[in-house]
Amino acid sequence: MLRTSQETLNLPLAVELNNLEPGDILLYRTSKVTDPVQYIIMFMQLFFNEKGGHFDTTHASICVENGDGGPIIAHIGPNGYTRHPLLEYSNDERAFLVFRLYSKNAREELARVAGSAEHKHLLWKLLAALGPLCRTARLDPEREVSEEPKTIATSTFCTQFVIKAMKIAAQNQGGYAYPHLRSASSPKSLEAYLHANPDYQMFVYLGKQPYQSLKNEIEIQIERIQNPKVNKIYTEIVNKIDKDSERVNELYKLLLLLKLMLPILHLYSSAGEVTSLARKIGIFARDIEAFPLEKVTTRLDWGRPA
Repeated sequence: MLRTSQETLNLPLAVELNNLEPGDILLYRTSKVTDPVQYIIMFMQLFFNEKGGHFDTTHASICVENGDGGPIIAHIGPNGYTRHPLLEYSNDERAFLVFRLYSKNAREELARVAGSAEHKHLLWKLLAALGPLCRTARLDPEREVSEEPKTIATSTFCTQFVIKAMKIAAQNQGGYAYPHLRSASSPKSLEAYLHANPDYQMFVYLGKQPYQSLKNEIEIQIERIQNPKVNKIYTEIVNKIDKDSERVNELYKLLLLLKLMLPILHLYSSAGEVTSLARKIGIFARDIEAFPLEKVTTRLDWGRPA
């Protein structure tokens, strides 16, 4: 199997829900049916937040268990602090990034802190989240770890809860992987911080059947275009990818399809819906642009379709 971007790109390894571990930090893409709060978060992060991270990273949680019943997460949502199965919060179609501390002891402590019953009184407040959405997150590298209070404000929001849990867990571990990041930060800011932090591995959950979902959307656009040559090219590409499905992981299949089809769809002004779906899966324009098509197709022993 071709490995993912660790060889060639700055992209994460794809994982399934049963691969999640206690202490994993989950940063969610927008759901396929976007609610008003997600639109507010995306708008503010797009126009007012700092560079780094993605504007459509709209929620954060921490995995505290993963057993026979599937992953259990702890987070702050409209109902305040909740600890429940991940699939009760979002179905398995919603993509998210996974950031995992290399230290197993640190992960376990973060899961313990996030899952503690002492957080039941915490309430979600949209107004508390608006400030971090419209300013650049500040690092606090000079602040002593011991100066950080081991409490979480009663009125809080998703990323503040996650960052405070990270800080408390780090204090309990003697300062290991202490996040020198303002607790009142946006989801986008937290993503940028974790992405650059060498203490964490990064993975991605692509959602339920992402490759099939992408093919379905492209086929809708091809039907609208009604050009036999475009349909022929698409069929050839899909046949080659499917033929090598055992050698190509899910992320590479998506990137191959996008890299080869988007230029054609752009010619017919039909790429918008496809790129929008790709973002919801967790693949962005810069990822597609950086994908080394020639290198990958050479290794697969097939090139661009005629």
